[in-house]
Order: sequence, then structure tokens, then C-alpha cells
Amino acid sequence: MLKMFELVGHADALLEGAWREHKWGTFIRVWLMTSVALLILSFVAPFVFFYLPALVYNLFASIIGEKLLAVSISDIWYLAAPFAAMVGAVTLIFTVPVMLLKQLSGEFHSP
Repeated sequence: MLKMFELVGHADALLEGAWREHKWGTFIRVWLMTSVALLILSFVAPFVFFYLPALVYNLFASIIGEKLLAVSISDIWYLAAPFAAMVGAVTLIFTVPVMLLKQLSGEFHSP
């Protein structure tokens, strides 16, 4: 889990470094890779946060005789696919404006 956060920081450093040094080929590759990685992560997240807890609840509810939750993979699919597309598109669209704002604000200049 902690390795994932290290990768996020590393990707951010690669993006900013490529932007500062005007290495546009590297910037575009890292930009696209981070967009795809966030798309995949946001696609998997609803399965982890909704489907798996529902399965665990249904397991315990069946043991004690409570009402079960009706959660299917297709329900989660219809939640995950648009969410992943939105996150991937937002990352793809807003990375360049954020870099421009950082550059205009003077964040990239050395003191």
C-alpha cells in the first residue's frame, strides 16, 4: 500500500521535472501513463469499497439470518466504468492547465 503512494510522488516528480526541463516527449508519456493508472485504480476502487464489503456482510447476514444485500458485479460495473472514465479524462484534461498555473505562479522557479 505504501509503495503506491511512493509511485504517486515519483510520477508527480517526473511530470514536474519533464515540464521544467521542456522534455515534452517524456512529459507526454508520463502524463498518459498516470492518466491510465488513475483510470485503472478508479475502476478497481468500487469493487474494493462496495462489492467486497457487501460480500462480507452477506456472509455474516446469512449466518445470523438477516436480510441479504442484492449487490451484483453488473451493478458495480455500471458504477465503476463511468467513474473510471471520468477520473481518467479529468486527469488527462487538467494536468496541463495545472502545470501552466504552477509555472505562472512561480512555483517552478528556484529561490
